[in-house]
Amino acid sequence: MSETNLARQQHWFLQMMLSGNALESHANPYVQDSEHFPATSRLFVYQQGYRLRLLECMQAEFPALHLYLGETLFSMFVFGYLQRRPSSHYSLYELGADFADFLATTCPSSQQVPDNVARYLTLPQQLAEVERARSCALRNAGCEELKQYSSITEIVPLSWPSIQLPATSLIVSVGYDLFNYIMSADNYLAEDKTHGTAYEKPKVPEICQQTLLVYRHRYRVSIALLKPWQAAVLTALQSAQQNQQSLNNEFWYQVAKKAQLSSSALLAELNNWLPKALSSSQVC
Repeated sequence: MSETNLARQQHWFLQMMLSGNALESHANPYVQDSEHFPATSRLFVYQQGYRLRLLECMQAEFPALHLYLGETLFSMFVFGYLQRRPSSHYSLYELGADFADFLATTCPSSQQVPDNVARYLTLPQQLAEVERARSCALRNAGCEELKQYSSITEIVPLSWPSIQLPATSLIVSVGYDLFNYIMSADNYLAEDKTHGTAYEKPKVPEICQQTLLVYRHRYRVSIALLKPWQAAVLTALQSAQQNQQSLNNEFWYQVAKKAQLSSSALLAELNNWLPKALSSSQVC
């Protein structure tokens, strides 16, 4: 068999796996009937197995979103996503990388739905962003091996600190109370039924503005709810790192302005917060 013909067969087979379309005899150049199974049934076994395995992987990465949408709706979104963005990487870690973007682009406009539905149209996308951030925090290189601060004088600066945001710390801005929703969902999904521990299924989150920090400490991923000034600091740090900007006095003065604090008040807040933030690997 030539490489060209093999590649053609592989491409055809992959398209049939992803589409889930029934096999039509006139459009079937490769799959043959067997003694016990027609070609349509033989291919259907592979189609279902492949798609359901990828669905399980997506459920594992987005458990809170799966809980919120329910089995039927979540499966519909996942299969639509796989149709538009077929799996193309050897690592399943890459599978859900663009799921939040897919949910955003397929979301109807608020004018197309009732007002009570329109208020929650972006909730699935934002849930996916937070849960994808948790996957990235778990996978990215962290600061576990970096130098540990040995004394309080090293942690608490007398002037503007030289800190950075590790790759395991990701900022997500949302328009709902996803901090409490995800904590409740985690408890509900992990409940120990054998010991009688029971948690209520989380209710639909309230509408409110939040900035969340997804971070990893000692290889465990957590979520912190940031105060507005903390969000301003960490967002500015992220931007500075991306643009290779130095953390000079002017930088911190601009941060203080965005945080709506005086420079002295911001420095005082940093001195109170940094020991915990550094010791928990939120910054390094």
